[in-house]
Amino acid sequence: MKHALTLTFALVVPCCLSTTPTHAQTECDKRTFVTTTSLDQSAFTVLTYATDQLDSLRWDFGDGTTLWQTENVGTGSAGHTYAAPGTYTVTLERWGVRNFPQDPMPLHCTHSITNVVYDDFVDDCGGDFLTLVDGNVVTFANRSVMQGSGFLAHSSEPLWDFGNGQQGNFLNRIYDVVYAPGTYTACLYYGGWSFVSKEPMYDCETCTTFTIGGATAVAEADAAAGLQLYPNPAGSWLAVRGVAVPAGAEVVVLDGLGR
Repeated sequence: MKHALTLTFALVVPCCLSTTPTHAQTECDKRTFVTTTSLDQSAFTVLTYATDQLDSLRWDFGDGTTLWQTENVGTGSAGHTYAAPGTYTVTLERWGVRNFPQDPMPLHCTHSITNVVYDDFVDDCGGDFLTLVDGNVVTFANRSVMQGSGFLAHSSEPLWDFGNGQQGNFLNRIYDVVYAPGTYTACLYYGGWSFVSKEPMYDCETCTTFTIGGATAVAEADAAAGLQLYPNPAGSWLAVRGVAVPAGAEVVVLDGLGR
């Protein structure tokens, strides 16, 4: 039976992370990949939203070698061994869908990163991330190129600190974070093992500062975003998206009979 749904107030997903920016952005600008290189060994990790589904990947490692991945793509990753030190332009072309499974749309993106291959160990944090400000929503996408023995999430710090009390725990996840007006500093942390000092290194971080506009701009952005409810009719679950409220708020959904 179909029921009319009435929402008493709106919210985004917990911790105010939304997968829909308030205005349209170039989807491919955010879908980069992370490079980790140790001597001649390089590993590449694809950045995606949780609602991305990858169908196939084509890697060009910049040394005349390419790799097609069309089965068991998952979230996307690859490895490559270089024959000689040097600077290489690595290019990833990806196909798939975004907004899966609620509102799937085709996705086709190409992105390149410069990868430096050394003939000795280099301990270099190399952290970098993309920040796109759109109204009161800020997109964070990791595009780090890291040299050394390999880097992991920081053991005692959050991987992402968005500067507004929210944190993120995935290196290869694209985050859209909702902010109130003000100035914020967001940081991305790294940790790993140093072959130079022969000990763990947990002092790698990169930060950026940005300003979100006044209350009027935020109100206009929220009004433009609108409220999304799906699926409708709903069964065992219902997704709510589009307007931010304070963390810890509760959603009440009523059918046409007030149940």
